[in-house]
Amino acid sequence: GVVENALNGASPEARAGYAAFEARPCTSCHLPLSDSPVGAPDLSTVTGRIAFEDLEQVLTVGRMEAGMPPPVPAFEISEREAVIEFLRWLAESREDLEVGL
Repeated sequence: GVVENALNGASPEARAGYAAFEARPCTSCHLPLSDSPVGAPDLSTVTGRIAFEDLEQVLTVGRMEAGMPPPVPAFEISEREAVIEFLRWLAESREDLEVGL
């Protein structure tokens, strides 16, 4: 897909974050460039809406009040950091990625 192809030019940490994201059922609800049919937010805008510390918390325990369970299997610390780097890359690349959709 568009995101996978564009990741070829991304940092190794962003690519590792995408791999960690893809290895969990995150994609069942979250889509990289749009809101999902179940109401999960557009991940390309998350780093602009949620502080780094809060994002680490969400990637650790989920947001049960919003219907988001904790990631299973749980992210290791290095994976959480890589996922956050992937989300930053996704936000920075959003306009370019949308052209490819």
